[in-house]
Amino acid sequence: MSIIVNPRDAVALADAAKWAVNELERSLTAAAFSVQRCERLADADPANQCIVAAGPSSPEARDILKLSGVVVPNTPEALAAVPVTVRQGQWLLACGMIRALLFSFA
Repeated sequence: MSIIVNPRDAVALADAAKWAVNELERSLTAAAFSVQRCERLADADPANQCIVAAGPSSPEARDILKLSGVVVPNTPEALAAVPVTVRQGQWLLACGMIRALLFSFA
């Protein structure tokens, strides 16, 4: 399992979102998953399923939202949990503002 967090994504790097992503990683590890943290999808092991934690304006989120045709409302509680299967594998985009990311992983 790979968790992708772009270091240039202000939403995903907010303290609350970082805490939530750390909790997700802790839960996955406790459930015997091997977890790889990456900055970009291209850095992830191709055999891994990927969870992308992102704000709606991050490049990763924009690409996946466009591919899936999903639109995220511009409100603090809006969350898009978008599963996508691409030739590289299976991805799950958890996309929203800070509060939405906090609730999605905690």
